[in-house]
Amino acid sequence: MTLIEKIGGRFPKLPEGLKKASEKTAAWQDMSLCAAVTFACAFYEYEKFLPAFATDAIKSVLAVLFAVCWLYGAFLSGYRGKYGFLVYAAVFWTLPRLVILKAESAGILGYDKYADAAARFSRLITDASAAWTARGFGVPVFYVIISLLMWCAALFYAGTRFKKCFTEIKEKEKTT
Repeated sequence: MTLIEKIGGRFPKLPEGLKKASEKTAAWQDMSLCAAVTFACAFYEYEKFLPAFATDAIKSVLAVLFAVCWLYGAFLSGYRGKYGFLVYAAVFWTLPRLVILKAESAGILGYDKYADAAARFSRLITDASAAWTARGFGVPVFYVIISLLMWCAALFYAGTRFKKCFTEIKEKEKTT
């Protein structure tokens, strides 16, 4: 008996629950939610009005939401078989990094105010949003982003495997 069959035996409503959850939102809504939580994490990095303990509590909650939204969105998209979320995650995290690298490599003579503004906005998206998590683990922000992308890919694959295994179980039940 495989692990999926054991899970299906212990939690017979799990496949139906996943199917209901996957039908409630569209892929673009999951992408928008991930972007919104990422921007919220980034903007609270610059919050100085609230007391430090309140800001730290909000940042902690947002860091958890940040991870949950991205990882659950990846799993759900894998379960649906929608590769758009995986492409979106890769573009969302790598394109700003490329803009930052382009602006940093320009030098003084190649300074462009639009490239500088784009690099500052890109730092806001990538570096500021993952800064709290990076400080919590004591690693550079780049490592957090790379690990997030790797976990998204792994959970996307897990979602595709869950869908395939649960459909196989359903087909076996229909034939018996």
